[in-house]
Amino acid sequence: MAAPLFALLLFFFYGCSSSLVIPVSKDPSTNQYLATVNHGSPISPIRLAVDLGGPFLWMGCDASFSGRQIPSRSIQCIAAAAGGVMDSRSGSPGGACDVTVGNPFVDSEGRSALVEDTVAVTSLVRSTT
Repeated sequence: MAAPLFALLLFFFYGCSSSLVIPVSKDPSTNQYLATVNHGSPISPIRLAVDLGGPFLWMGCDASFSGRQIPSRSIQCIAAAAGGVMDSRSGSPGGACDVTVGNPFVDSEGRSALVEDTVAVTSLVRSTT
């Protein structure tokens, strides 16, 4: 299948008393919602497509991607499976956490390894009063 590679960034915030608010803009030519974050090592800005109806942020991967695959049976893999994402290699100790997801931007479904990497964001201050 000749399709661009995508990485899934899954964010887990346990015990946070406040929300993380990231500026999002809408691209009028594609109708996609985009967020800019700083990513990788060395850190550099990238634009992510935000799936407002899903748990992931999508980004295109290239040869300089510095992420680490999440192992199956890890806390992150179990949490992804609890969110409705399948771990297709759950019986393979030490194997990668394989996930199956739909990409709403190109109307397709695919399988990939769950990965983690360094992400830095600028959060907007949100008043609670």
